[in-house]
Amino acid sequence: MKKRVLYRYNRNTLSYERIKKNWLQQIGQMTMILTATAFYGWGLWTLAAPESLRNYVAEKQLITAKIQETNQKLDLMGAALVDLKERDQNLYSPTLDLNQIDDSEWEYGVGGSVKHPELQQLQDGAALVEMAEKLQKIRHQMSMVAASQDKLLTKTSKAEKRMRAIPAIRPLLRLERALHLSSGFGMRRNPFNKSVWQMHPGIDLGAPMGAPIFATGDGTVVRVEHKRSGYGFNVVIDHGYGYKTLYGHMCLIDAKVGQKVQRGEIIGYVGSTGYSTSPHVHYEVFINNKRVDPEPYIADMTTEQIKTIAKSVDPEVSFSYKRRRSRRRR
Repeated sequence: MKKRVLYRYNRNTLSYERIKKNWLQQIGQMTMILTATAFYGWGLWTLAAPESLRNYVAEKQLITAKIQETNQKLDLMGAALVDLKERDQNLYSPTLDLNQIDDSEWEYGVGGSVKHPELQQLQDGAALVEMAEKLQKIRHQMSMVAASQDKLLTKTSKAEKRMRAIPAIRPLLRLERALHLSSGFGMRRNPFNKSVWQMHPGIDLGAPMGAPIFATGDGTVVRVEHKRSGYGFNVVIDHGYGYKTLYGHMCLIDAKVGQKVQRGEIIGYVGSTGYSTSPHVHYEVFINNKRVDPEPYIADMTTEQIKTIAKSVDPEVSFSYKRRRSRRRR
């Protein structure tokens, strides 16, 4: 197409002169043309296009935006689930000795891709099918993570219960003398007949008369005795998992057979009943009905730490001494 040439009449020279435009004028003219065309198109669309068509286009744009937004959210959910799976495989399951999530089942253990012929026929069908497949995969992975978490919680609960049952604190707030200076586990001279050596099946922890005695682990009281010989007034707690503890020579028992006790709960008070030469608590630990040295089962806790444990069981607990003579709890 031949380029159009424009001329302008010059009254001074009485002749036609060719019009020359610089590049700024050309850009300005082109901008005006494009602007006018855009306004014309917008006006034509506004005035000529049916309202139903305009609504359809607006809805389609909205749907496309929502599909993109939903796909992005599903991607974020998928990444979060992968993070949970990695934590499960690298930390929780190995620590608690549980089976890990199977990788092949994780990637897709529900049998193939999603088939939605009704979606594939739509204009945005491919995007909708992709979103449906992501959603189904995420639901599958969420169910696997939930099942794994249930196993973790069950195992953790059992482990916590076992840990709370194992004797782990000393039965007194403080000792009159260091533990290694008290009468320990093993052979010793009979305190009443120094010429006789005999097995001492526990440890003797000296304390003032009437000092509170604490259960060293969760369990059930299975024996309460009020004897004038042997261990005197004593209590036996069955902690389960093969563990039992015995507390002897009390002046006052504050527990009864069948009672459920928790670590840090007061079960009696220091005395000198039975075969005893001074106020103390005779403490024994049994594993599968066999006496063992209790010292490894006594944590090195401060008085304040033991008080904190006792207050967690009974916020109103009193640590005052009971100096009354022994009595039986009905």
